[in-house]
Amino acid sequence: DDLQIIGFDGTLIGEITTPALTTIAQNIYSLGEIAAKQLIFQLSGNRMIDGTLKVSPELIVRESTRKCKT
Repeated sequence: DDLQIIGFDGTLIGEITTPALTTIAQNIYSLGEIAAKQLIFQLSGNRMIDGTLKVSPELIVRESTRKCKT
């Protein structure tokens, strides 16, 4: 009750541990898609434009955390 743990990356191990690990998951498919598009763009002879591309993470609440009492 005194300790809550959150993992990062949303790996499968978080689902099979006991208690199941709350995690911040990244959408690896979206990250891969963006990276591939950027690579193809560069390989086609285009110059990269300065900027930042973001993929929002998702909080997956499992058993290693509890809801705060209000």
